Amino acid sequence: MRAALKKLFILTLLTVAATLAAALLYAPDIATWGAKRGLDHLGIPVSALTVRTLTPYRLEIGPLAFRNEPLQATRLELRYTPEMLRQGRIDTLQIDGLRTTLRQQNGRWHLPLERHLPAERNAPSKSPTKAVPIPIPPLSTLILKEAQITAVRENEHHAVTGYAKITFQANQIRTQLDLHQQSHHLTLKADLTLHTEQGTQIKLDGELSAPQIAGWPVQTVQLSGELNGTPTKFQSHFTTQLTMDGTTPDKEIQIRQGVLDLQARLIFDQGEAQLFLQKPLNIHFKQLLIPKHRLHPKGRQSPGRQGGASCRSPSFGPS
Repeated sequence: MRAALKKLFILTLLTVAATLAAALLYAPDIATWGAKRGLDHLGIPVSALTVRTLTPYRLEIGPLAFRNEPLQATRLELRYTPEMLRQGRIDTLQIDGLRTTLRQQNGRWHLPLERHLPAERNAPSKSPTKAVPIPIPPLSTLILKEAQITAVRENEHHAVTGYAKITFQANQIRTQLDLHQQSHHLTLKADLTLHTEQGTQIKLDGELSAPQIAGWPVQTVQLSGELNGTPTKFQSHFTTQLTMDGTTPDKEIQIRQGVLDLQARLIFDQGEAQLFLQKPLNIHFKQLLIPKHRLHPKGRQSPGRQGGASCRSPSFGPS
């Protein structure tokens, strides 16, 4: 009798172990099947979805694509704990190789899958003069790696690639960006924090690299500062530095090793803006070449005189 009970216990233990092993082994396949069935039930057209890893602390999916929708990713990873799942939250969502397209039609931008999402009805109007609470999603961190987002407007296509990390906290969102725009040779690195509790507060520290801005050979724009207030009434304190080196598109003005430093305060109230310099505007350059016809009004140049003006200056500012 004891031998039979012992044998039954061992067989039961082995059966449970085999069942758990099979569940762990086939959990990704079961999850893949369940995810596809669930999305099909919601009317979301999935063309590719594979669950690679499924544990109590991690879910990895890849690749992911949708039928007739400009949205796909090579890999998604969700990190969480069992306690967070019970609360309906996750810790981190990382998306690798995101590819999507935003299109503008009739003055409105259209998002992928938007026709499959529930529309907001009877949404209450929000006053622009009051702080609006930040909608915090049920996750702590969103990471986009090697992403490419293409904006299509009429016949113009602009693709932005790069990295983004967004951290969500109560009444606060921090965004770290490293983006590139190939057609205009733009690079943006920024660290932006948005905080709303008593009004709106935005803190920004960033750098924009470009071959030219507004027709001037600007190489980099460094900006740091903060903004406080509401969308219709705010003030901003900021510091910016522009570095310039090159020639304007018309090949007439040349700047060598130019730097502009600006520290100012901006006040915006009901459509009116005021700018106050907190320090004298400081501009210095190694060399500046300007043609003479750009220095004198048309028709006032002396006949037969050609050439231009060249000046070198360590710095100057308003007196």
